[in-house]
Amino acid sequence: MELATQVFSDTRKKVIELLDKYSDSEGRVECRKALAVSRRLGLDPAFVGRVATEEGYRISQCELGQFGRKHISGFDKKTYSLLKKFSKDGKVTCKDAYIVAQEVGLLKVRSTIKSSDLDVIDCQLGCFSVKKKPRLKLMVEFSIKSKNSGKILTLEDISLLRLIKESKNLCEVVSKTGITFDLLIDKIKELEKSLRIQCLKRNYTCSEKAQLTDDAILFLKKFEKLIDEVEGFAIKRFKQLFYGDRIYKSKEPPA
Repeated sequence: MELATQVFSDTRKKVIELLDKYSDSEGRVECRKALAVSRRLGLDPAFVGRVATEEGYRISQCELGQFGRKHISGFDKKTYSLLKKFSKDGKVTCKDAYIVAQEVGLLKVRSTIKSSDLDVIDCQLGCFSVKKKPRLKLMVEFSIKSKNSGKILTLEDISLLRLIKESKNLCEVVSKTGITFDLLIDKIKELEKSLRIQCLKRNYTCSEKAQLTDDAILFLKKFEKLIDEVEGFAIKRFKQLFYGDRIYKSKEPPA
């Protein structure tokens, strides 16, 4: 019994040492790093998650997008089909989602889950199981009004520029948005009128890779930076007001 207790104690210390190594100044440990701890020590992720909770570390940046601010792209049909095979009542376990991710990548899994009717349950680190209780979630909506056209541009309208930049051709943009090619061109022209910039370097056919102008790229970069900063402030303030009584581990600043 004493040997088993000592082994448990030593194992726990190793977990704490690694969590401390990977944590930031506010005691947060990214999901991927906590999972790396479990793999490195050959332990069940749930044990690592339990030690983290007991020691005041907070798991952050869920790789499946359930909390944190991981990058999201778009819905992927193949990924959705793979996830559906593992799902039950629209729910996919964290472990099964990672199995699918081995084939298509975490970004596609994370993005497809966030853009569909699927939900994740049974976090491997124990951060959540079945989400029975309603939770407060901050939703920040963005829109800007063009003084030139009078049109209100939504995040979806402006995200069209990002989609064009990341797609192999305009036919792919049409497929992802579900609109016709003619309507896509009309939307681009409306953006150009509202932003008073040229968005595409020239006219393109559906099968061509479209190139954004320098003005469009600069606008997109600035707008996405604005979104990131506003969301960051809003989420931080939201947590302060609604969850500020929670105590987490923090590191002492270096002398």
